[in-house]
Amino acid sequence: MNCWKSVNTLKDFDSSRLMLISLGITLCIFIISYLIFSLYYGDISSQGIGFTLTVAAIVTLYPVHTMLHYVPLWFAGIKTDVRLYKVKKKGKQKVTMKVQFNKPVAKNLYITALLFPSFLITIGALLGALTWPEYMHYFLLITSINAGLSVYDWVYVKQLIKAPKYSVVERNKNGVDILVKQPS
Repeated sequence: MNCWKSVNTLKDFDSSRLMLISLGITLCIFIISYLIFSLYYGDISSQGIGFTLTVAAIVTLYPVHTMLHYVPLWFAGIKTDVRLYKVKKKGKQKVTMKVQFNKPVAKNLYITALLFPSFLITIGALLGALTWPEYMHYFLLITSINAGLSVYDWVYVKQLIKAPKYSVVERNKNGVDILVKQPS
């Protein structure tokens, strides 16, 4: 196999730029969706669930989003390893979760895996907002934060769409490698 392209979001795109785009999308989606739902459900008063539960939902969104990437791979029979790492940067220690798979994955399956949490969490949160309109602001907050997290996924998808039809994707420590078969 030959490497057609290596995609490293931190090297190819400025991380602060991606973070700014992610925050902008999060804010825009929350404002627009809240306005639309408020117009539709104007007569319903909002209910609170408390600060602690709100923060817990927001904090657990990232690990859930990350784990949902690998559900399509699990259904396809690809073995994945989930590991927690302690990373020290600038004197601060934080825990990072990495999920890795050992063999190359077909391009279309990897695109499905990248987009799966975007669509599943968004559809679930929007259905929750429609079902329980008194808590719609919480569901719309989850939808918008998930959209912000999905910016990084869409960057990878954009690169993968340009790849040859029968290419495969292999993860490495810096990103992904898009591989194509050697011509015979």
